[in-house]
Order: sequence, then structure tokens, then C-alpha cells
Amino acid sequence: MNNLKSKINNTTLIKLIFSFLLVLCFSACSLNKANLTNPSYTMKVSASQIQENMQKSFPIKQNVVVGSISLINPQIVLNKKTNKMQTGLTFSYKPPLFSAQSGTIDLSGGIHYNKQNKSFYMLNPSIDNMKHNNSAMGFGMPDNMKSMMSSLVNEVFKKYPVYELKSNSISEKIIQKTLKSVKIDDGNMLLKFGI
Repeated sequence: MNNLKSKINNTTLIKLIFSFLLVLCFSACSLNKANLTNPSYTMKVSASQIQENMQKSFPIKQNVVVGSISLINPQIVLNKKTNKMQTGLTFSYKPPLFSAQSGTIDLSGGIHYNKQNKSFYMLNPSIDNMKHNNSAMGFGMPDNMKSMMSSLVNEVFKKYPVYELKSNSISEKIIQKTLKSVKIDDGNMLLKFGI
């Protein structure tokens, strides 16, 4: 029985090593030549890949103190100058008994990796810009709309990841175990991993 377990464990280990070598040879990863004693590799995740992942979570509707707010149509930019993720969202505010008001918000924040659920989240999103389209009739935006929106986006981006590592992808399984750092550079999210 122990001999069978040992063969299974050896087979699994050989498959994992072989998979790791394949990933290194055929993926879009690059060897960090500056440090050959502690090799590391970098995988690029594009803004369009993050955009595609985020679209799965939207639209998001949340009840607030007076009415409800819907967030739709996230637009992602990975800013290489600020090393931050920027997100544009359209929102709709629906107060009770009045017509809905709409507008846009622009957010920016860092990137954080949650090892437990193998996902990346926008870290400390802040509202950089907020515009709303007031209609001539109906109820305008409440005075505290920016603070309500700030609370809402912080709650939303803590709950919904911007990118998730796929458990069926061998390269992403390896990254899950060996991730060293995450940063935004040249319009991509760079995942640095190594042994």
C-alpha cells in the first residue's frame, strides 16, 4: 500500500516538474537574468484580460440609505506612470418616488493578491472624478453622494476580484504557489514568481 502511495506521489511530482518546465519554455514568461541564483519569471496580464474578468461581476446593484445605486460598464486602464489600476464606471442612482439619475465615476487604486482565494483585488480605490447628468425634472443627487459612492466602491472592490488565477491552468497553479510580487507597468499587470 505504501509502495502504491509512493508511486502516485512520485508520478504527481514528475508531472508537476514537467509542467513547470513546459510553462517556462512555452509561456509568455521571461527569465530575470540579473539573478540566476534565485531565478524569477514574469507573467503579463493585460488590461483586456482584467476587463473580461470584471465584466462577469457587473452590473452591481446596491441599496443605500435613500434609494439604490447600480454600477455598470467597468472600463480598465493600467497606468504605468502611477503604478495604479484605473477604472471608469457608469452609475445610476434611483431615489424613491423619483426618476433615476446617472453619471460616471473614475477610480484609481493599487493591486492586492489574496492568497486564500487566488484572486487580485483593487486596493484602496479612491474616486478621482465624479460627474452626474442632472435632468431638468426629478430629484437631484444627494449632497453626500460622493461619500456614499466611495463607501460603495470600497465595498464592491473588496468583494469582487479584478482578476482570478484559473485553477485549471498549470502556469497559473504554479504562480499561485510561488508569487513574489505584483505591479503595474507598461499597461500590464506583472506577476513575478519564482522558486
